[in-house]
Amino acid sequence: MAATTIKLEGEVFKEIRGAISGKQSITSFVRESVQAELKRRKFREAAIQYQEFLRANEKEASDLALWQAAALEAPVK
Repeated sequence: MAATTIKLEGEVFKEIRGAISGKQSITSFVRESVQAELKRRKFREAAIQYQEFLRANEKEASDLALWQAAALEAPVK
């Protein structure tokens, strides 16, 4: 496993220390924060790609619109 040391400026370090619970380490907080950010970026890229896919595939876009308009709360007949 590759590892690195990340230096945090004094004010950032103090803010992090004040924001986390006593049970969580600063290292785990930073690790989880970075992982969450990377996941957010992947989801955003996937959403952009899906929007591009819908623009390029009218049938898929119309099927999606039909599905979204379905009254899911109504019983199936």
